Amino acid sequence: MIAMVNHFIQRAFASLLLVVAWFVPVASAEPAPTNNVVLILIDDLGWKDLGCYGSAYYKTPHIDRLARDGIRFTDAYAACNVCSPSRAAILTGKYPARLLLTQWLPSGRWDAKKNQLQEGRYLSNLPLEELTIAEALRESGYRTGFLGKWHLGTETYYFPQHQGFDVNVGGRDYGAPGSYFYPFEGTWKIPTILEALDLKPRPYQHVDGVSLVPVLTGTHELERDAIFWHYPHYNQHPQSFPSGVIRAGKWKLIESFETGKVSLYDLSADIGEQNDLSISEHAVAEKLLDRLKAWRHDVGADPMRENPQFEK
Repeated sequence: MIAMVNHFIQRAFASLLLVVAWFVPVASAEPAPTNNVVLILIDDLGWKDLGCYGSAYYKTPHIDRLARDGIRFTDAYAACNVCSPSRAAILTGKYPARLLLTQWLPSGRWDAKKNQLQEGRYLSNLPLEELTIAEALRESGYRTGFLGKWHLGTETYYFPQHQGFDVNVGGRDYGAPGSYFYPFEGTWKIPTILEALDLKPRPYQHVDGVSLVPVLTGTHELERDAIFWHYPHYNQHPQSFPSGVIRAGKWKLIESFETGKVSLYDLSADIGEQNDLSISEHAVAEKLLDRLKAWRHDVGADPMRENPQFEK
């Protein structure tokens, strides 16, 4: 298992989420688990902010040792460019668009007069109907604990203790616990944790998750040829705008929802996304845009709409 960090998240305030699951013998039909799980999620971490990824400024010897003794991924993404949807995807194994939770909570930064489009609709809490990784682990005999940033729902029904965690330290609706304790974001895939612990999968729940275990064990390649993003919102973050994105192989296509313009990049030769190939590689761009639109239809992504209050 390995945390997957978004290359393009801008560094701001660091906040830590720590999920701990330890096995306690209970009466269960499941085979007794033999491993415990610690998941560390780092919010707003730049992709070179760790020593094992090239930082000469930040000293991270313990994380560097985990990377040295384990497996390090160098081409990976978070499920969204903001925190709440990424956390929801990690806990449920679903794309934020499928969850209808695509914006940071509680309200984002939409302005009726300044923004050209109405934002896509989104939920204000992670639905209790979703089976989280904590609930799946607890059903298999684990005790679960949550420490740090939650940011997935309000009192009194949507805190960590309502989503499968036995212990909650600091997790609440705010983006940070609200004191000196500023807890750390990347993306984990639920099937990896369940499979690594030899627990039964929940395919009806983690419909968008793909297990990394075959990659970690060197037995097989990752069975996923494309990943998608849907962000129908305004948030005032640098370089962020309402958009849809698909990454397939070496290609990354970005569609602006305001203008309809698409940009295409060959990440194998242009990791900084400086050379737009949407004209010279028009056929590739058209094919990827069709796939992106088909995916949005498949997951029920909520679209942006014309804003009648927009003042041009």
